[in-house]
Amino acid sequence: MSKKRKVDEMSTLGDSEDLELDKCPHHEALLAILRADNLITVHFDQLYVRRQYRVSRDILRKHSTCSHRDLENPNIKTQHLFASDADTFELFLQWSHTQHYEEPDIFAPHLLLNGYPNFDLRPSSLATVGRLMPWSIKAAILGINFGAAYESPGFQNHCMKRLIYAYSRDPPSSQDHADTHKYIVGRASSRSLVEFMQDVLLKRWTDLSRGVHEQAYWTQQLASDPGLLAKVVRETSKTEAERRERRLDVGDYWVEEKQAVGEN
Repeated sequence: MSKKRKVDEMSTLGDSEDLELDKCPHHEALLAILRADNLITVHFDQLYVRRQYRVSRDILRKHSTCSHRDLENPNIKTQHLFASDADTFELFLQWSHTQHYEEPDIFAPHLLLNGYPNFDLRPSSLATVGRLMPWSIKAAILGINFGAAYESPGFQNHCMKRLIYAYSRDPPSSQDHADTHKYIVGRASSRSLVEFMQDVLLKRWTDLSRGVHEQAYWTQQLASDPGLLAKVVRETSKTEAERRERRLDVGDYWVEEKQAVGEN
């Protein structure tokens, strides 16, 4: 065997075994999304925030209905999004490639409040909630809202699963705080997130109502939210233990996902 032939065969074998392209029927499509002419620039521009991302057009069109619509013209090379969504967009990019995301340090809570340790992350006012909220919850909430605005039901549903998991663990007391509820609901652009927060309240209603200084807020919520009031009426026949044992099911907050939106 000639040296050249041996090298050629080793190269061919290496490509096949290392990359396993022969086992991946869609490898040509996967490689195509990395072509330079298939990349667009996503801009996040504001006075103090300027970021740019070079992203596959096909990836965005596959996972976002509005991108599928807005980027149909191959001559469009840019997309502009709100600067405040830049960190959440990075979560979306992780998920769009791996169906998972890891929260970066930007979502980490501050463990000091007015110079004192605050390890249970309990806010002292509405202004401190965002800084003290556990990062798994904060990232999921921002992701749900971003998914709703960016028309990405798959990402929205993934973030809802992450939020339910975070609330299913032993929560810091900040999660049951009136200001936390006010912070989340006040920023909710997704109906599924509002429904979820209603059900969280129902599970913990007795504990919440014991807080005398917060009782006026919960009473106000009942008066201003007909959906919550209707749920409370339905739950009155259940005991406190039964309400607490109720399992939060992601299917109750699922946003319908059509076949990959970027497929024609």
